[in-house]
Amino acid sequence: MTLSSKSRYALEIMTDLARHRDRLVSVSAIANRRNISEKYAEQIMSILKRAGFVASERGVRGGYRLTLPPDNYRVGDILRLMDGMPKVESNGAVRKLEQAVASVVDGFTVADLMEEK
Repeated sequence: MTLSSKSRYALEIMTDLARHRDRLVSVSAIANRRNISEKYAEQIMSILKRAGFVASERGVRGGYRLTLPPDNYRVGDILRLMDGMPKVESNGAVRKLEQAVASVVDGFTVADLMEEK
């Protein structure tokens, strides 16, 4: 299964914020650490903020932070936020496959991704 770049980068951003959850983090710092275009990172961050996954503070020392602990964010929720739900007319077998994939990705959290590195 191949993830879209938007989903991959959203997971990278969420993991970066989780690793640095003791302080506010700028988009430019995340973009530099994760080798993501700053403009693209800002677009993804905007989606994450509208969904309530991250919060921001303005100012010289401003930045972003997770709104909840890393183990509260399921990977599947982030993937669905970025790419939506598949728009496929599913027969029984395909529907079962989609449910199985959802079950697997929902079994992982951002905290789990932090442990991987």
